[in-house]
Amino acid sequence: MEQYLAALTANRASLNERTRSLTGAQLNWVPPGHQNNIIWNMGHMLVVSENILYKLSPHSRPVHPFEIAQFGRNIKPEHIVLEQEISQISQALLKTARTFKGAPEATVSKERLQFLLFHESLHHQTIDKIIQQLTI
Repeated sequence: MEQYLAALTANRASLNERTRSLTGAQLNWVPPGHQNNIIWNMGHMLVVSENILYKLSPHSRPVHPFEIAQFGRNIKPEHIVLEQEISQISQALLKTARTFKGAPEATVSKERLQFLLFHESLHHQTIDKIIQQLTI
């Protein structure tokens, strides 16, 4: 299971590195042919991972200073995510990866982590496609 946690941590660190220099406007831009933007994908990854982590946990889900419902399944961005929220989402992604490491195995199984890595890989690909469109 440690290899999956290491991959999750590395993937999220890489995502933060790839998006760090983007502006708020770039992170909020929904390109033609897409329904969501970069920051929505990042927020969605956070929400799904927390759903997986806390679903079977006796611990309470963290309370974020931003509305997590806006990153749920089948939700489209309806407002601009501000710089402060962008920073909070980026930090929460890294923090959640560390939280997984301390979670009991009954809460976070190998199968759940495999699904999470697969799910996040789809969003990493989408984010990379959007970034490519930004540089055209």
